[in-house]
Parts: sequence; C-alpha cells; structure tokens
Amino acid sequence: MRFYIFSFGLLISLFSCQKNPNHPNIILQKKVDSLMLIVRNSYQPKFGELMGQIQTHHAKLWFAGKNKNWSLADFEIHELQEGMEDITIFQKNRKETALIPTMNPYIDSLQLTIKNRDKKRFKIQFKALTDLCNSCHKDTGYEYIKIKIPEINTFRNQDF
Repeated sequence: MRFYIFSFGLLISLFSCQKNPNHPNIILQKKVDSLMLIVRNSYQPKFGELMGQIQTHHAKLWFAGKNKNWSLADFEIHELQEGMEDITIFQKNRKETALIPTMNPYIDSLQLTIKNRDKKRFKIQFKALTDLCNSCHKDTGYEYIKIKIPEINTFRNQDF
C-alpha cells in the first residue's frame, strides 16, 4: 500500500512540475518554439535566384577562360559549385535538385582544364557544360530556358 501511495505522490509531483511555467523543461521548449518560428520565417533564396547567380558565374567563367585569366576562371568555377551546393541546401525538395550531382563530372573536367591552362580544351569543356545545363532544363520541363555561350561581355565593370 505504501508503494502505491508513494508512486501516486511521485506521479502527482511530476505532473505538477510540468505545469509549472518556470520549470526548466517548459522554458527550454518555449525557446525551441521561438527559434523554430524564426527559422521558418527567415529568408531562403528561391530556386530561380540561385540559378540566376549560377548563370552569372557561367558567363564570367567563359570570359575568364576565353581571356586566359586562369585564376579568375578557377574562382568562377568554384562560385558555380557553391551555387549548386546552395541549391541542395535551400531547395532540397525540388525535383530539379536531384539532378545537380550529374554536373560534377563536367565541373571536375573543366577544373582540370583550367588547372592545365588549356584554352582549346576549355572551350570544348565549357560547351559540354552549357549543353548539360540545357539538357537538365529540358528534362525538368524548363526547355524554354536556353543557356548559351556568351557572345558579348555585359560585365563592363570587370577586366577579364
């Protein structure tokens, strides 16, 4: 009988602690809820914004390689990679995101070409990367977004 009385008392005291608004667990849960609300309402870049940044680095990469500015080309290809990584972080639920890893062999080949400072091979690899972009757009229903090798340098404020 004592055991039941003790167990019942222990149970009552545990439940009463949970109802206490100053109980550490309640305070921590309120903090977690508050932080979750902040995260849900924080800015996250949209898919199109991230792709626009990638397109910018694609163009800059072209002009850097075309002008044999291999340091800048190396920088721009890493910016391209970061943009793709951002898509996998911020847009992980998009069907298009699943295709991002297919670009890795093309990026790796282009990086090697940049490292070897091979302008002729750079043009071939860059075209292959550009064709892959368009293939991905087609496969995901965005065939009307056609990427091409830039013809005119629109970055007048940068020396390539």
